[in-house]
Amino acid sequence: MKPAAILPWLQPHWQTLMTAHQQKRLPHALLLGGQRGLGKTQLAEQLVYALLCQDVRPDGSVCGHCRGCHLLSAGHHPDFIRLNPLENSQNILIDQVRGLIQFCTLTSHYGGYQIALIEPAEAMNQNAANGLLKLLEEPPDNTLLILVSHRPMQLLATIRSRCQRFDLGRVNQTEINTWLQAQLEPEQDIDLLLKLTLNAPLAALVLAQGEDMKIRRAVFNDIDGLIQGKIDPVKTAQQWSQYNINYLLYWLITWLMDVIRFSSTAQKQWLVNHDQLSRIEFFSQQLDLKKSFELLELLGEHYRLFNSTANIKPQSLLEVVTMTFVETTLPLRK
Repeated sequence: MKPAAILPWLQPHWQTLMTAHQQKRLPHALLLGGQRGLGKTQLAEQLVYALLCQDVRPDGSVCGHCRGCHLLSAGHHPDFIRLNPLENSQNILIDQVRGLIQFCTLTSHYGGYQIALIEPAEAMNQNAANGLLKLLEEPPDNTLLILVSHRPMQLLATIRSRCQRFDLGRVNQTEINTWLQAQLEPEQDIDLLLKLTLNAPLAALVLAQGEDMKIRRAVFNDIDGLIQGKIDPVKTAQQWSQYNINYLLYWLITWLMDVIRFSSTAQKQWLVNHDQLSRIEFFSQQLDLKKSFELLELLGEHYRLFNSTANIKPQSLLEVVTMTFVETTLPLRK
């Protein structure tokens, strides 16, 4: 990891952390929560640098040339450990937490903090979470555990209660709009990008700069084909399984919610996918409202399942989705 500037919408949180550090009031555990794409990991990493840099400035910016900074940049600092899901796994396992506990029994190599970064914290399986809880109950001196979580409510309540929580999801809208305007071309629809990423500016930037907006348009074309009976649902699911499943399911959920919302109110200002207005208007007049809610419930269940620690085969999950789209809209083709 490398030191980086604090993003503008995270400055208040950073100032709170630096003040606590200067006053020697940092807790033994922090929980940085909020949706993906806010900069939680970047904030956590910068805090690690600030605590382990040997020539840190009063505002928390680091020198970048001391032994601590060099060791962190090289990924070899002996007073820092990082827990992420293992390769080819969605979970953080008990053996990793046992390694963390062993790490915390050692004395600091350089006389300062020993720091652990756990990301995403909700990836811990039950045994790993219980192991971490024991460490939180009896934290060693000069040890800081930083938990980064996209879905903090999935953590054990006893873990949440033993951490000082920072909700990074409450951002200053003007700051993130100004920041994105500086990063993107003028023709980019910032309002749409933020709606599609739950108001997460880093995720919005990634969405704008990659191929996902083109894929999104292709997905909506596929929905037309499924509803009109022109394309095969199994082959469609196979194609969709190659995409970012989180994005895909969220697009489908928000599109269907837009259809239901427009069917009920005929108001455009609350639509997420406002660039798909003609599709939304058409299907809001055609789809059965009861079946639309049933499909929405299915999509929500699949979204939660895919974001759990269960090992899911995306194509099998998506075949259920595409077949249900076909069944739900069958009356339109009669």
